[in-house]
Amino acid sequence: MRKFAIIAVALLVVGLVGYPVAAETISGISDILANPTADQQVTVTGTVSSSQAGENEFVLSDATGAINVCAGPAWFQAIALAQGEKVTVTGEVGCGSPKNAASQGPSLDAFTIVKEDGSTVVVRDGPGRPPWAGLRGQGKGCPPAGTAEPDTDDADDSASEAAGN
Repeated sequence: MRKFAIIAVALLVVGLVGYPVAAETISGISDILANPTADQQVTVTGTVSSSQAGENEFVLSDATGAINVCAGPAWFQAIALAQGEKVTVTGEVGCGSPKNAASQGPSLDAFTIVKEDGSTVVVRDGPGRPPWAGLRGQGKGCPPAGTAEPDTDDADDSASEAAGN
């Protein structure tokens, strides 16, 4: 019985901690673009060639090409990267949605971003369900349109204002 308990605890710990992401270091972005494989885990170094303020999406470029990188929703975690900044991104290749995969092209869903100064931004632990999935409207950002719950505090505020408080 004790052996069973030890095994159960070990499995629980492994499940909570997760498995490290083993990503293939590629020689250039052109390797991804030439043969994109969905969910392929890669590490690539390049320069932020464009980014939009308030968005966690940017274009990563190297001498061989450029690829769009998605670093999760900004409402979950804002990530500031400057144009011209050198970064190393570890993540998985996304090949766009089935409807418009040809027009959208491959992209890279970031797990970690290591900046030139050595600091690391952890976007997510690895493949699978991202930490922000299902959180919208639950204290992390705004709820989707039409799904907001009524704010009962407003009713109390109105009653206080009518009473002159």
